[in-house]
Amino acid sequence: MGLGKSRAILPFGRTPRSLDGCNPEAPFLLAPDLPCDLNDPSYPSDRGIFQATIDNLPDQVALVDGAGRIAMVNQGWAGMARTFHLGPFGVGDNYRQVCLKFAEYGYEIGFAVLRALDEFDEGLRSHSEHTYSIPGPQGESFYKVVLSSIELQRTRFIAVSSQEITDLVMLKRRNRELERERLSIQQREGRRIGREIHDTTAQELSVLNLSVERLRSLHSDKQSLEVFGVIDSALTHVIDEIRTISFMLHPPSLDHGLVEALNAMSRGFARRTKLAIGFTFGGEIEPWGEEIEQALYRIAQEALTNVYRHAQASQITVRLISRRNALHLVIEDDGIGMSPQACKVDAEGGGVGIASMRSRMLELSGRLSIQSRKAGCRVTASIPLPAAIVALRSAS
Repeated sequence: MGLGKSRAILPFGRTPRSLDGCNPEAPFLLAPDLPCDLNDPSYPSDRGIFQATIDNLPDQVALVDGAGRIAMVNQGWAGMARTFHLGPFGVGDNYRQVCLKFAEYGYEIGFAVLRALDEFDEGLRSHSEHTYSIPGPQGESFYKVVLSSIELQRTRFIAVSSQEITDLVMLKRRNRELERERLSIQQREGRRIGREIHDTTAQELSVLNLSVERLRSLHSDKQSLEVFGVIDSALTHVIDEIRTISFMLHPPSLDHGLVEALNAMSRGFARRTKLAIGFTFGGEIEPWGEEIEQALYRIAQEALTNVYRHAQASQITVRLISRRNALHLVIEDDGIGMSPQACKVDAEGGGVGIASMRSRMLELSGRLSIQSRKAGCRVTASIPLPAAIVALRSAS
């Protein structure tokens, strides 16, 4: 639909004046009935400088007046009109009619831009961005349309620009695929390592503990018993730690749904760590979708592990809250909190655990928030619910 950056139309930091009304040989500049003043000393002497500026932009750029008429376009815009056989799409043509044609062809972008133009007219917005796709023989092509309100000669215009973003969309899709693959590999490896720790290391330590008990029976002097007591305490602690790590790497499955899995994880984690952990759920249990349930489940797993390792907490609350448009997971502890740097939810400042949680949220257009307080920390993960669930709720 054509879009661009309005600043590019104002290269001198002030409102340009019309050249088209003074020289009919400038076909792409402003429409002929817009005034100009050649006696204005600030007016540039080179009549083609404005056109050259926007013609050198990679975007397709147009200026639309309050009546919806196209007052100015660059060569990229004109070329787009020829490529897609859009018919009247130049200076003097009605941009609203162009959008209406897109809508008649079944493209939602036509309706979206028409709605945006109405909102511009009503003063409800001054900027709007939209993306859309057009099928072709080589696959879909993706475009981004930006509308921005500007004022020229005390007259309001809408700067419209369009640019192809197919490569960017494809790169983002590939990045999401790679991220899903990475997380899947991470989960598989975690389960494998958890099983191996439980089946080998923990069992061997248990055998070692039995051997210590046998030695204790053979050496009953006071000094030996003191040494055995230290060894026994250390072994018990190590075994508990290994079993906790094994549980977190290979926690209960999601076979019975997210609510039951989070409840089981909380109870199992509390039993192994001796932490007081409470789980509550608010809302209605629904089939939220495998991706959403997996993401929130793994975030809970990561957050509980971080609390256990770093927070020095004694109590944790885990809450799952289902609202009209989103699903929220809130985990709070009464530990020592986090530094401001660690609270930054990014791959550099938040460490591996927070980076992993952030990746899961970005994958589902969700949001991760970490708040540190005087006593403890709160992790909130929010994911918008699929449109089908929202529509079903609205109908009920």
